[in-house]
Amino acid sequence: MLDRWVWCSPFAVRVTVTRAATVWLRVSQGCSMLRKLLKVTLAGSIGMLALVLAQTETVKADDKDKKADKKLTTKQIMGIGHKGADALFGKVQTAVKAKKWEDAVEPAKELAANGSLFPKATPPKGDAKSWEDLAGKYADNTKALSDAVEKKDADAAAKAGKAIGSSCGACHKAHKP
Repeated sequence: MLDRWVWCSPFAVRVTVTRAATVWLRVSQGCSMLRKLLKVTLAGSIGMLALVLAQTETVKADDKDKKADKKLTTKQIMGIGHKGADALFGKVQTAVKAKKWEDAVEPAKELAANGSLFPKATPPKGDAKSWEDLAGKYADNTKALSDAVEKKDADAAAKAGKAIGSSCGACHKAHKP
């Protein structure tokens, strides 16, 4: 408990704060204007804190919505999924071979999520029907890989990985600029 005297000339104000964060103001000799000012300031501070907390929650919800609605280009999807040492497909393949299923789950889910965006993208070149078929197969294969990793099924993961790897040439020949 906090118990203090605050001097406002020529009057004294006694401020007592209890465990429940209740503030008691005791004013000697009629310093009622100061009491009103302190109460308004305290109420305003609590209101601002509530507003800041509510705004923070709104921003967090907006960030989740943006992630759910993310729109990647075909180049970004392929880059994230297959290019470089940090590529999702490589991470999944390495973890599956080492039987480290926990390490494979997250990249496999992200690969499948990006794969599901692929058929909705516009082909950089080539026939739209061909794109729809090949991109649809890619999405199905990435989903199958993710499901196999979640089930810890090495055979199904290898089969899905082979299907993804063997489809590269046909799609790139028809659609890569």
